[in-house]
Amino acid sequence: MSSYRKKPSNPFVANGALPPDSPVYIDREADQELYQASHAGRLCYVFAPHDMGKSSLASRTAWKLKKEGAHTAIITLSGLDDSTSLEHLYLWLTKRLKAQLNFTTDPTTWWSQQNTPDLVERLKLFFKDVILTEIQGQIVIFIDEVNIRIKDLKFVKDLLMAIETLYRERDDQPALNRLTFVLLGVMTPDMLPEKIKRFIVTNGQSIAIDEFSRPAAKKLEQHLEAIHADKGAAIFDRVYYWTHGHPYFSQRLCQVITDIGDVHWDDERVDNTIQALFLSSASQINEPNIQAAEQLIDSSPHQRQLLKLYQRVLTNNRVSDDNDSQLQNRLKISGVVTSENGSLRVRNKIYEAVFDQAWLTAHQPTNWNRHLIITLILLTIVAIGATGFYTYQQHQKAMAAQEFVDNFHAASSPEQEIASLAGLFNLSGHESKAKELFYQELSPEEQLNLFDLSSPENVGEELVTVVKNLYRDDHLINNDQNNALLRAMTEPLNYLEYSPTLRSVELELEIKQWLRGREIYLTQGELSQAIQAYDTAIRIDGNNPGLYFDRALTYAAQEKSELALADFITTLSLDDGWQESIQQAVLNDPNLYETLWANANAYRSLTGMVPTPTHTPTQTLTPTMTPSPTATFTPSPTTTPTPRPTETPTAIPIITEPTSTATSAPLYVPTATPALPTGQFTLLKPLSLTDPSYGVTTFEWTWTGDLPEDYGFEVRVWRDGNYQAGVHNAILDNQNGNIKEVGENHYQLTTDITDAAGVERQSGVYNWTVAVVQISPDYTDIGQQADAVQMRYAAPGPSGGGGGSKDEGGGGKSVGID
Repeated sequence: MSSYRKKPSNPFVANGALPPDSPVYIDREADQELYQASHAGRLCYVFAPHDMGKSSLASRTAWKLKKEGAHTAIITLSGLDDSTSLEHLYLWLTKRLKAQLNFTTDPTTWWSQQNTPDLVERLKLFFKDVILTEIQGQIVIFIDEVNIRIKDLKFVKDLLMAIETLYRERDDQPALNRLTFVLLGVMTPDMLPEKIKRFIVTNGQSIAIDEFSRPAAKKLEQHLEAIHADKGAAIFDRVYYWTHGHPYFSQRLCQVITDIGDVHWDDERVDNTIQALFLSSASQINEPNIQAAEQLIDSSPHQRQLLKLYQRVLTNNRVSDDNDSQLQNRLKISGVVTSENGSLRVRNKIYEAVFDQAWLTAHQPTNWNRHLIITLILLTIVAIGATGFYTYQQHQKAMAAQEFVDNFHAASSPEQEIASLAGLFNLSGHESKAKELFYQELSPEEQLNLFDLSSPENVGEELVTVVKNLYRDDHLINNDQNNALLRAMTEPLNYLEYSPTLRSVELELEIKQWLRGREIYLTQGELSQAIQAYDTAIRIDGNNPGLYFDRALTYAAQEKSELALADFITTLSLDDGWQESIQQAVLNDPNLYETLWANANAYRSLTGMVPTPTHTPTQTLTPTMTPSPTATFTPSPTTTPTPRPTETPTAIPIITEPTSTATSAPLYVPTATPALPTGQFTLLKPLSLTDPSYGVTTFEWTWTGDLPEDYGFEVRVWRDGNYQAGVHNAILDNQNGNIKEVGENHYQLTTDITDAAGVERQSGVYNWTVAVVQISPDYTDIGQQADAVQMRYAAPGPSGGGGGSKDEGGGGKSVGID
């Protein structure tokens, strides 16, 4: 087994806004244009497709303006929907402005004292009477994520109307010239209400944001050169060939190339990596950029006409760019096409390969009446001969299966054995027989020799079939012998010529990333690097239960029990054959065991397999099928199971089983139900995206309700799309007085969020909230929490140091581009 060598920090990132001082931030014409226009007080709008760098541009421009003495705020509208009351959204906006502009007036008090029922008018007064009165100098407010999804929300329309009016009143109220707005989002002006559209187009300045030019992208090339000596330029040339400077695709590819880190990079290897990440059917389902582009096309009310237009662009028919065409604007905002020299073209070769003729055909609107008639006719024909055909088919399958088994036993070469196993795997209903031949009839040495092929290309399709059906088996726990087998499986894959049907490159890349994570775990290396390797493998193929199981063990080693248990649940959903391994992993780890039973309702799919605290489990440490001669079954490097604790610092729910099997349900004795605490939250800090947290963070909030003795507060931090994770021990921090009441109804908690379950040292924008929870006798989430706001976390690291000033960004790794 090779030893793990720690690699340099990876500067490449994807998904999210880059810190303004990122070493891989690339200046474009839009940077200078937006800086000059916003500095001059002009209304600006940056409307562009997903992942083109809009949020990074806003952050960078705000940073530069702030250094010039301006006051800036970035308000992100992502996550808005019509489930929140209109007045609450106005209050949310004013509080976000206070948090970033640091004026003294309390927005809640001011808002409640106003008499005008017109909320738009009240918001305008807030800008005039509070912000412009209390803050001297230039004020620039960036409104980000003004996207198609939320454009019809009344709050968004009201906000745009207020901005329009504030600009119209500049002549009569000169102070308004100090207030500037910048709008950013996946949008085109013609998608806005007509009045607002006319004003923005007439009075605003459009900032076009395009791909990186090849010379401008020199920064990315230089970072590749630092890792792949004398090959950085050649590697990035091929990257640029595919991406044409698209910010997200370029960063994503460079990130993976750096992660893999070996020296065997050439054009073919780059091509195969692109195939694995973006072009395979599985990756297209999981790739957010491609999904977003597809959704914008498919959700268009004029989908049929849109597809006809794209057909012309794809087949190189000249389509003159027309900015007044709503159809063209919809296609351009999807990101798939762009304008060049007055004509539309497909934006880059990745999009050209994904959104090809086959995609066009598959996305044509369906004529359901025709399909229904054909289906009914076919069903009638099939029903007539179904019974006799089924019997005949089963007989033929049994004969074919026996022939494959006989051929396997008589095989004189690994190639013949591979062909026989592939035949069984391809024969529906006989997959288990193929696994039995491999795992039970072959010794560990013979299993390795099976993949020592002299000419892998002669059995390429059969080889891929065998590897795909064997490598996910629940027997292949993380140990040296099993990892040697997985490594042997990848060796012949490297010699296969790539084809979209085989997907051998994706398979090889996934297994190698999986092995990298396993190796780091076994050698007690940097566990966050193991998590990154597992994440890369999961992005390639998210249906491998072993990946989630191994990532769960790594999370457990980091004492991130909630994430570990969530991955165990995913493992079970993919293959319940991992049940025994998961059971032993939980029983062997006191933290997992305590977390499971302290939050039993959240992990019901696991509690059924793990003995309750009132029962003594009979531990079975030997699996029923063993692919290797190892005597004990250990899902982690701990070879001796740790006995579950008899005492825990938190109360564990006791589940009593009924004594009579005749009773169909437990008998409950009615008791008085205590009233749950009620009140209202206001989150006070942190609220700024320009002043990041570097780890130790002070959270402050107010709560207007009472707080009975058995209840307390829990602070939660998470990223969009992930679950809400507590960043501290709510029970202990409430009981020990770490959550302080610093004023009337005013509370404060200072804690280090660096390694919290929802953060994990990953820089970026996060949501945070405070919840009232029951802390005794059991921890219980009662569903009472504040509306979330956003904060920024900057991880310490070589790239940013983590120790710079707040204005300069800090943190090492960021989480993206747009």
